[in-house]
Amino acid sequence: IAVIMAGYDPDARANFDGMYEYYTAHPSVNDAGLMAWAQDQACNDVMGADSATDGDLDIAYALWLAHRQWGSNGAVDYRAAATRIMASILASDVSASQSILVGDWANGDAHATGTRPSDFMTHHLRVFAAASGTARWNAIIDHTYTLVQYLQDHAAATTGLLPDFAIGATGTTPLPAPGNWLEGPDDG
Repeated sequence: IAVIMAGYDPDARANFDGMYEYYTAHPSVNDAGLMAWAQDQACNDVMGADSATDGDLDIAYALWLAHRQWGSNGAVDYRAAATRIMASILASDVSASQSILVGDWANGDAHATGTRPSDFMTHHLRVFAAASGTARWNAIIDHTYTLVQYLQDHAAATTGLLPDFAIGATGTTPLPAPGNWLEGPDDG
């Protein structure tokens, strides 16, 4: 939003750069290129200093927007920062089968085959593919659409609605997650 406000808010870039500094002050313990997902009112990391994929995707995308808006010759090299975060996303937030993980903490644990459909930000992924020329982003998009289609056809044929979380997402036949898979009884 700060980038989009450029031209309307004279402090937009300063606000954005302040948010970038906040991101750099709160690295994930699993991959320093990603951000710890939760802080308290005193700006201390809480609830595990690991990442959440949706935030990582939004940070990388915002940095690409900033690069397009202001260039990358100022105090922050937005392009280089976006490129670093994108590399960390590929390394820590995406499985070997191109499934979007729920965070860098899930890589290799009991949640490694799960995903959160609200993290399916395919527009962000398309921007990353175009900006980087890295074919893997397109493979992630293709896999994501395969998961969406399967879930809609087999778990929500009437509504087309996706579950909060899905399991088996590293394959091509995901299912809604069972209750209490991650956050609560309505996870699926």
